[in-house]
Amino acid sequence: MEVLFKQILPIILFGYFFIFEYRKNKDIAGVIALFIGFITLSSNFAFLVYRTAFQLIEAWLIICYLVYYRFDFHLTKIGKALAVFLFFILFSFLGNKINSELYSSSLINFITIFFVIAYLYKTINDFDRLERILIFLKNLTFIVSAFTIVAFVFEGTRIELTTSNTNYLGYFLGLGFSVAIFFLNQKHGRLVVLVISAAILCTSSRIVMISSVVVAVIYIISNKRKLMVNIAIIAVVVIGAIGVINLTEYISSKRFTAINKDPSALVRVEITEASKNLVAKNPVNGVGYGQFQFQFSKYVGKNSEFLAATDKIVTHNDFLRVVDELGVPAFLFLVYLVLTQFLTLRKLPPNYRKLVSGLLISNVFFSTTHNNLNVFMFWFLLMLPTMVYYMLLKETYVKEIR
Repeated sequence: MEVLFKQILPIILFGYFFIFEYRKNKDIAGVIALFIGFITLSSNFAFLVYRTAFQLIEAWLIICYLVYYRFDFHLTKIGKALAVFLFFILFSFLGNKINSELYSSSLINFITIFFVIAYLYKTINDFDRLERILIFLKNLTFIVSAFTIVAFVFEGTRIELTTSNTNYLGYFLGLGFSVAIFFLNQKHGRLVVLVISAAILCTSSRIVMISSVVVAVIYIISNKRKLMVNIAIIAVVVIGAIGVINLTEYISSKRFTAINKDPSALVRVEITEASKNLVAKNPVNGVGYGQFQFQFSKYVGKNSEFLAATDKIVTHNDFLRVVDELGVPAFLFLVYLVLTQFLTLRKLPPNYRKLVSGLLISNVFFSTTHNNLNVFMFWFLLMLPTMVYYMLLKETYVKEIR
């Protein structure tokens, strides 16, 4: 069943958009196509044409940006931040033995992300468009969640659906959960939250369950209307119960010495140890962007069990990846970006502060246990507080001149 869904879900979701949503969302059609493509095409290997289709969507949006919009994105805080990170990527090439093919593909990927974010910044330029996009994201997540649950009923195992990994499906569902809980007062809002919560459980992604609980708790604390939060409480109980069970098993097992208890945890411990050794010898510009998977074996600890027998692996943590591949200065810059985005939340209107904080928390939490730098969604959500703040400044300015 899951294999069938991999094949047909992209067609169903794009069909849903063009039949039911296109007429009222023509002005943001490119953004919506990008979001649908992100969950159904970008890592869907059911057909080669699917990944090619997503690349064509990105290329189309970049062309639209270059043709229709002024080249002033680089002057914004968002553009400057991405430009600085691009500098660190280029700087990491110096003095390192680079796998040129992987470095080139990683560099091209980030440049693509740069222009996609530029398009999103220029297109999502007011609160009306932002709200319509987020409502569509909620509806999209609901549909994906329904298919996830059905696939789980038939398969009985962790579901990845149209993604390459169950955790990345969980990541997308977690983002949808953050939006859905904000729109809890809309028609069928409670049903949507319950369905998405159940789908998250079908992925068994612990970090997504934890971040979803955090988002739900923040919503409950900040929302005084009890009738609107009862479903959120149910979601917290359901997700939290499963999360506690997993976490209890995780803590009680001896994963630091017994790999058969929890291999994923032991691997991350060994990766952290290798990263410390790597950074100690390459503090300035790392080993080169995208190069950790080929260089880590030189820095494996003496007591390593898993990494010593592995030829290729990733850091499973974006912050580790940055410090390993780009160096300490780039790591400090990324931490600075994250902190400034959380501080920017204070400048936003209360409603948007709650919504954006949920998305930001889900995004950052996921990056602590998985690699997500290579997708536009990470950078879009990381810079979303600043983007919304610019919308607020624009709206205030328009009101003043009137």
